[in-house]
Amino acid sequence: MLGTKTLDKITVKDLVEACKLNRQTFYYHFQDIYDLLGWIYKTEALGAIQHNKSYATWQQGLFIILEFVESNKALCMNTCRSLGKEHLEMFLNQVLFELLSNVINEVSDSHTISEEDKTFIVQFYSHAFAGTLLDWIKDGMKTPVR
Repeated sequence: MLGTKTLDKITVKDLVEACKLNRQTFYYHFQDIYDLLGWIYKTEALGAIQHNKSYATWQQGLFIILEFVESNKALCMNTCRSLGKEHLEMFLNQVLFELLSNVINEVSDSHTISEEDKTFIVQFYSHAFAGTLLDWIKDGMKTPVR
């Protein structure tokens, strides 16, 4: 449905009717539509980067995230254009923070860097990448990933 509508135009009733489920089945698994959206992002993209969180592979992990967003263009754009935007932003920050934390921890093993500085560096780059990615989505993803 996110391929054709923004998230704020989709109801639980629409979803359960399209899936031929009852409302209780939906609420057994999810609190609301935003919870479902978070689950979609986590299960679809987080698993794909699990083997790309090292200094040697982090760029591949970033490309996997970009390719996920690009291949799910309508879903991401309609999320970005709705009340679900903060869920997309939260997801991107979370996945990028996880990816970059591993890289910073690996690189800093040979240097003396405080935990506070590591956290600052990871947050800085996570927000920079997420902000740039959100701008790319808002602008219609005109530039291809590769």
